[in-house]
Amino acid sequence: MLVHTKDIDIAVFWDFQNIGMKKESSFAKNVLEFLKGRGRVVAAYAYADWTQCSGDTASVLYKYRYELLHIPNPSKNSADVLMTAHAMAHLTGAPNILEYAIISKDYDFRPLVANLQRMGKRVLLICRPIETRPDLIDMVDDYIDTQDLRTRVVEQISVTEPELDETEDVDLEEQLKGAYAQLQDTIRGIENRENLAGIGYAKIIMTSLNPGFNEVELGFEKWGDFVTAASNAGYVDLKGEGAGTILGIPRRISRSAKATLDNIQGGFDLLKSTIQELVSEEIAPELVRIAFKMRNRDPPFNHGNLGFKKFFDFVKAAEQRGLVEIEVTLGKEPIIRLPSDD
Repeated sequence: MLVHTKDIDIAVFWDFQNIGMKKESSFAKNVLEFLKGRGRVVAAYAYADWTQCSGDTASVLYKYRYELLHIPNPSKNSADVLMTAHAMAHLTGAPNILEYAIISKDYDFRPLVANLQRMGKRVLLICRPIETRPDLIDMVDDYIDTQDLRTRVVEQISVTEPELDETEDVDLEEQLKGAYAQLQDTIRGIENRENLAGIGYAKIIMTSLNPGFNEVELGFEKWGDFVTAASNAGYVDLKGEGAGTILGIPRRISRSAKATLDNIQGGFDLLKSTIQELVSEEIAPELVRIAFKMRNRDPPFNHGNLGFKKFFDFVKAAEQRGLVEIEVTLGKEPIIRLPSDD
């Protein structure tokens, strides 16, 4: 087992045509900052047809010392071929590199992953799990959601951060129903991408789509217990046993389950309309302002009854679904915006 120390050399191979970056994003920097905790980045490459990319974006990558490899061939697999060839060349040309960080969601990199591991190298996959085939994630030694590389707020965003406290009127049964509905929504998302919702993969996507989810906090000792309870409540179907269990959505969904799903979607719609109202009033859409405005609705909004322990968990879940964008600056309230068109 490879132990991460600052003496371990790491190389980054970024399939930029597969996972891009907006020019104002801190993603390129965050990748390197994250990898510092795993070892020493000695090489970083980004592969794309750079004539089709923003010059500002290329400048950002160059600033952080990524080497930009130009792919003039418009073929879908042209970047994959060059990236694979370069990575394999490093096996002999740079034997000191022990970890290969691959930024991509492309299923075609399975042979590369297998070859690197066969030579005793560790492979880290940086991707969006919901957009990545489960067997690619299963192959690699480790993975991280690209969203988790964003600049994160400190543990306490501000003294006024809206928390779910004991005095708030929260129906614990409704909170549990909300978590079951989140699982059903997770399965639907997996199936919509024509993947199987294996019990292990489902947890990866569940926690990716719903940051802050923790089955233990809901009273379950382990993930399997939570899934079984969701099945007993009629929210999911289970096929198979143990690690081979496949999760599915029942043919007939109960009125209660449908109502909970509708309430979650309604919460996301309310979040978006609240942001629009604040922007139209030329008021900064800060996290706390949004929370208080939503709570003052009639009926009042309650994130706890949708299965989210904190209001910010609810907002992060909306971001994971592409509904909003969170702008974080340390020392200031997070700003929640609607996605830009570009």
